[in-house]
Amino acid sequence: QIGLAMHNYHSTHSLFPPGAIAPGASCDAVTGPAPGRILNHTAYQMILPYLEQTALYNSYNFSLPSGKSNYAGSGCTGTTPTTDQLAVVTSPVSVFLCPSDPGPTKGDENYAFSQGNGAQRTSYGLVTDRYDGNWTTTWAGTSDPNKGMWGPNGSPRIRDLTDGTSNVMCMVETPLRKKKAEDWNGPYWNAYTYVYWINIPGRGINRIYADPSFPGVNRNGAGSEHEGGAHVLLADGSVRFLSENVDQFSVLNALTSIGGGEIIGAF
Repeated sequence: QIGLAMHNYHSTHSLFPPGAIAPGASCDAVTGPAPGRILNHTAYQMILPYLEQTALYNSYNFSLPSGKSNYAGSGCTGTTPTTDQLAVVTSPVSVFLCPSDPGPTKGDENYAFSQGNGAQRTSYGLVTDRYDGNWTTTWAGTSDPNKGMWGPNGSPRIRDLTDGTSNVMCMVETPLRKKKAEDWNGPYWNAYTYVYWINIPGRGINRIYADPSFPGVNRNGAGSEHEGGAHVLLADGSVRFLSENVDQFSVLNALTSIGGGEIIGAF
């Protein structure tokens, strides 16, 4: 259903939705640093009308940030969070959750974007080849042919996926139980945070964090509660189950890039 929504968005706008719009962290996201403002909107919000969530989409104010965008160590103490978006970011959307994942489905910290308890998370993350939290970066401005399908402030058309839509990963499962005991580890469908992207290169699938007291995967890692692997959504809209034992370099890294020209065998 999410894959179909992505393609319906492309049919309407002639490109896929941007992974994140004006992402970043600021003590006051409403004013933000010049010459623009931090908004932290996401691709998930953009496809809501194509998931029978038009009412939720219409209730979201895209001229305002999703939240305050505070983060640990930022020194942003004593600020008042933006509340205009609270009804949206705390609304559950079942299609963004894997039925086999017991949760927790809600964040319980102000950490991510200072909307308080109840911000909704997702079991499906946008695949990227790098972490980029700079709100001034654009997807189109990154010329590396090995870059992934998603990035900030821009997005590809189908014709930009020169490796072919059946050879590019769009999304991948990521378990709600991450390496930390806290529940705020993302991704959140309703706001960009620093735990937003799922970074496949170097992290693999179901790769358990080294500390045995935290049994979950890395906060930016792929994985699932299914035994032996995780589901991936390819850019052609199809869903495949990918083994956790699949080769990192010849398959995972190759599926992440949109134009690397790799020859990918069976997976």
